[in-house]
Amino acid sequence: MNNSKHSVSFRVDKIDLDKIKAITKRMHTRESDVFRFAIKMTLDKLSLLCDENMKGVDVMPVFVDYGSDIASHFNLDSDRIEHIINYGIEDEESKVDSEDIGLLAMSAMPERYLSRKLKSLIDEPIEQNSVSDALREYLNKKYL
Repeated sequence: MNNSKHSVSFRVDKIDLDKIKAITKRMHTRESDVFRFAIKMTLDKLSLLCDENMKGVDVMPVFVDYGSDIASHFNLDSDRIEHIINYGIEDEESKVDSEDIGLLAMSAMPERYLSRKLKSLIDEPIEQNSVSDALREYLNKKYL
């Protein structure tokens, strides 16, 4: 295994850098250690996306847990999410339904849009403060 390190450069918002500095100060460590920790934790959470053979239903755990964060941070629409999840799948049973991919894309928008669509699918009332939980539960039941 190659354990060589590489230097990289990237831009960080001032708010995020201030948080890094606060953590660094409290933990009595270096900023680079906090950055490496944050990157490692995020990569662990998204690890299913590293394997090109993992597609469709197999990558749904990532999207059930982090779909709204992924969609909003990367500004993904339903077509792009569909490509990330279902590209190259020939077995229709392994594919994630387009309607559910639309829900994932909507999760990055104001909750009222997602709430209306989700209510029509689950036929149950959804409390306004638990729309993301209702989506997670719906996707868990269907795919996991």
